[in-house]
Amino acid sequence: GGASGRALTATRNLTVNVTDVGVPPKPSAPTVAATSGSTTSLDVGWTVPAGQVTNYDLQYREGTANWTDGPQDVTGTSAAIGSLMASTSYQVRLRASNAEGDGAWSDPTTGTTAGVRLSVPALTVAEGGSGTYTVVLTAQPNASVTVTVTRSSGSEDVTVDDTDAEADGVQNTQTFTTANWSMAQTVTVSAAQDDDDAADDSATLTHAITGSSEYASLGNIPLTVTVTDDDSAPVFSTDTATRSFAEDAADDTDIGAAVTADDADGDDLAYSLSGTDAASFAIDADSGQLKTKSGVTYDFETKASYAVTVTATDPGGLADTINVTISLTDVNEPPAAPAAPTFDAGTSTSLAVRWLTPDNTGPAITGYDVEYRRVLTTPSSWSDASHSGVTPTVVTITGLLTGTEYEVRVRATNAEGTGSWSASGRKTTGANRAPEF
Repeated sequence: GGASGRALTATRNLTVNVTDVGVPPKPSAPTVAATSGSTTSLDVGWTVPAGQVTNYDLQYREGTANWTDGPQDVTGTSAAIGSLMASTSYQVRLRASNAEGDGAWSDPTTGTTAGVRLSVPALTVAEGGSGTYTVVLTAQPNASVTVTVTRSSGSEDVTVDDTDAEADGVQNTQTFTTANWSMAQTVTVSAAQDDDDAADDSATLTHAITGSSEYASLGNIPLTVTVTDDDSAPVFSTDTATRSFAEDAADDTDIGAAVTADDADGDDLAYSLSGTDAASFAIDADSGQLKTKSGVTYDFETKASYAVTVTATDPGGLADTINVTISLTDVNEPPAAPAAPTFDAGTSTSLAVRWLTPDNTGPAITGYDVEYRRVLTTPSSWSDASHSGVTPTVVTITGLLTGTEYEVRVRATNAEGTGSWSASGRKTTGANRAPEF
């Protein structure tokens, strides 16, 4: 039978699966290079990761600093990051995004802006020596670049050595071409020997950039050079020393051996005195010889020991000191010889003798000796006129011959000895007269 007039239908169950696209995967690390003709920009390129991507975000940083946003929402596969520092290395990363969100950041790539790079931030050179550093371009220039190195300030002892020994005269330039731009060139800096001072010196070298326009815009690049002084200070072999001299030494007498220091540089040293008793002595500035000083009285009984400091100084001002103890040695100091004695009125058989106390720098006088004798063509022996004690300084000599000339001498004694005899004083005893009515 037919089915006229009646509709026929058939059905089938179908399952439709909708796949979630998700965020883009992590891109590969980008390529980074200095922008041609610029010292403040980097060109960044990358490949499209798998999956659906609508745009890209870039970030950059110097060293380990925080990341800074670069170009955002980039739809292509390249971009430039500008307003950077010349001759500076940056890390660059990117991520891909779509309607589902942002993907993971790529691994970073390091790129360096165009510029002139010095191998050291500063240079230290020993006095009398030299040091080196290198200069190189960080990106290929559009044309040749010339770097001229000069000392712009500071110590004249700092000089830049000839950068091209084959050229006439002293050269101080380096040329970088589009071919050799990445080859570092060496600068040698010398520091002259300087004995005038003991301080470190310094100077500033300036690197003037000319040539290719993007590099010429860098201006001058400074480098500080420090010269370390190599002068050695004079040195005394010990911290202390002793010297001694006799208390009766004459003015300008050497006191023991000279007090000297050693100097590794062989400099001429200047010696000077200071300290508690410096005013009591003199010193030879060239030799370090201590000497007694005119106008100073040295007396063991009053002051037996002195303290001074000797300083040795080199031409650069470096110095060392030594403490010196100077001792007096005691010298026996008997009294000086008295002046010739004088006479008071005597008798026909006696003489009244007196004298003045002599000079005495030693201990106190403890007594006197008095001697007398007749004045004869052939002098007789001296006889002692008994005198005891220190005062009075008079004595009467009795038992003499009438009308006879005598001479008398005196000497003094103290605890350190007996002094010399005085010159003689002369006097004649009175005549013996008969009684008269």
